[in-house]
Amino acid sequence: MAITENGIDKITKLAQLKPNRQEKQRLLADLNRILEHLEIIDKIDMEKSEEMQHQLSEQTPFRNNIAITGSTREEILFSVPQSYNGLIAVPKVADRS
Repeated sequence: MAITENGIDKITKLAQLKPNRQEKQRLLADLNRILEHLEIIDKIDMEKSEEMQHQLSEQTPFRNNIAITGSTREEILFSVPQSYNGLIAVPKVADRS
């Protein structure tokens, strides 16, 4: 599966980027190279592979799971620039066209 120039145009529009022609070509090449690597990885047969162990015997330091009282909805909404019907209002960033 390869990405086409049309695909790059869609990606850059969604990301709100405006690359020039040279940047689009470089992005197209880079993304297709990544997809090629993923296709190679996808072909690896992992059925006979053993699970890997971490080299360090140390435990990950987790914090205690203690419930704490957080901020109330009113406190949070008081600190935001704009709210609507009890929700935080944010500007529209994507167009579905």
